[in-house]
Amino acid sequence: MGSFIRRFLLTKPKPGTPRKTLDAFRNTYGTIDAVAGTSKAVYTVATVGPLAVAAAALENFKWESEIALLKDRVTNLEAALQETQQGYHHLQADHTELSKEHEEVMKKVKEMKELSQKINKHKP
Repeated sequence: MGSFIRRFLLTKPKPGTPRKTLDAFRNTYGTIDAVAGTSKAVYTVATVGPLAVAAAALENFKWESEIALLKDRVTNLEAALQETQQGYHHLQADHTELSKEHEEVMKKVKEMKELSQKINKHKP
């Protein structure tokens, strides 16, 4: 039935079709208008048909809800990125501190080796 309606509304009426019949049909089902969606053109019965208006609204709602979900995901990813960056900075600070401690320990180890060599030289 839908394809019939589309064909009927997109084609010119045949000669001899009473004007009253055409008006009644168009008042019942509406006329075809191109409704621009977010990413594609959706052809729907838009002027009079309440079902078509609801379908167009549903299509827009679907895209709006998709956009809202994507915005939420972006927000969550940004928060996770910020936490990761903070963790990285903490790890970097810990690494710097541990590197300094390692240098101090290595200096002490070197001193101990030197002392050990001096002691071994003086042993009879």
